[in-house]
Amino acid sequence: MNKFLIVISSLLLLLTGCVSKNSAGSNIPNPSSNNNETKNPKMVGKVSQINYVDDELNSILIFDEENMAFVFRIDDKVDFKEKDKLKTGDKVEIEHAGEIRESYPAQGTALKVNILNSKSDKTVNVNPLTYTVIPIKADYKEDYYQRALSNVFGITTDIIDDKSEFDKYMQDLNFVPDFKINITGKYDEVFFKNHKLIYISKFTSSTPTYEIKEFKKNGDAITAVMEEKTSEVQTDDIVIKGFLIEAESSLINENTVIETEYLRRVSTK
Repeated sequence: MNKFLIVISSLLLLLTGCVSKNSAGSNIPNPSSNNNETKNPKMVGKVSQINYVDDELNSILIFDEENMAFVFRIDDKVDFKEKDKLKTGDKVEIEHAGEIRESYPAQGTALKVNILNSKSDKTVNVNPLTYTVIPIKADYKEDYYQRALSNVFGITTDIIDDKSEFDKYMQDLNFVPDFKINITGKYDEVFFKNHKLIYISKFTSSTPTYEIKEFKKNGDAITAVMEEKTSEVQTDDIVIKGFLIEAESSLINENTVIETEYLRRVSTK
């Protein structure tokens, strides 16, 4: 099949580990910084993940104009008057304290956040004839796990064009729907005459639950907004959880880009 550019924009934001300045002792250079109006630098970027703790906004992940990823913690001290309106896909301007810590993604301290442009993508018609989302589980397999680890987000996406490709996934991973539906024999040559499957998966523990909140198309970009609900306590097992999205072939062409945006809701109660 033609391989598609995969733009992955999801990530667990509760990061731990060592942070430091670079070897020269200065902060990571940030080409998006702007010191003309204030002593504090500013950064403009697209919100790709929003992290909530007990339904309170906790942190956001943005990609700046150089496509570099940054995480900013959002607490009560941050001047953010429109935080209740924030959505993935929004373009924001962040005034920050200046020091950018060398984790990946890099981490900074936000002082003020302004929403510049709220996302304007139109949600694809939710008519079941247009697309259907099937939550799936799959067996662990080392080479697929290593493939997921090749990106920091642990999410993989693919477009399945035909029955032989789907059969290979079934053989390798043994997809099982997350609810009572039998997909054995469902995706045959007849199905793939007018449809394709979008496969989105994440290696995780058995604790979180996932849902596709939105499925959007804007030009050649198709974006799935995933929501994770979990608790602070995690199990140690590793499983694959994800989705098969049945989409009409007319939605997908050789230039289609599959993107993901991410909402993470952690409960401490």
